[in-house]
Amino acid sequence: MSAKAKALSYLARREHSQLELTRKLSAKGYSEDEIVQALAWVREHQFQSDTRFIRSVVRRKAPNLGDRAIAHELAQHGLSGSGKANSLVCNVDDSDEVVLDERQRAFDWLTRRYSAAWAHALAIEDPSLRRLSQQQVKAKALRGLGARGFEAGNASKAWRDFTEACEPEA
Repeated sequence: MSAKAKALSYLARREHSQLELTRKLSAKGYSEDEIVQALAWVREHQFQSDTRFIRSVVRRKAPNLGDRAIAHELAQHGLSGSGKANSLVCNVDDSDEVVLDERQRAFDWLTRRYSAAWAHALAIEDPSLRRLSQQQVKAKALRGLGARGFEAGNASKAWRDFTEACEPEA
């Protein structure tokens, strides 16, 4: 199988960055000349696009990861020079669907993951135990956001938005 056919085979499954395709074709034993020609051909015929790859990663990862984590993943694919992840995440993707800003994505993640735990903490009768339970839920949620690459300021603001949205109506 030629390097061009192998590159097309990889791209038929999912988007790949140029660096990723280069690494995969090198691992299969293709010469550097074959790889350069194959990559030029797939880019020329618009089968491969780093911009499209970036949009694919952002669309797939944004609901669960912060901008730092997305930027790190893009850097692993040789796309660290593409600008801050924040500017990438805020771009409009191919379907004209706007990817939400990091604070809103953090709020959405908190809502999906911690609504039940927060409701349980609010339902505790004893005020000291309620406060302790709320502190535990908050600590766990903020650790989770931090581990997923959300910026601390956005995580704190999202937590504040989350608790306001979950407050029982008086």
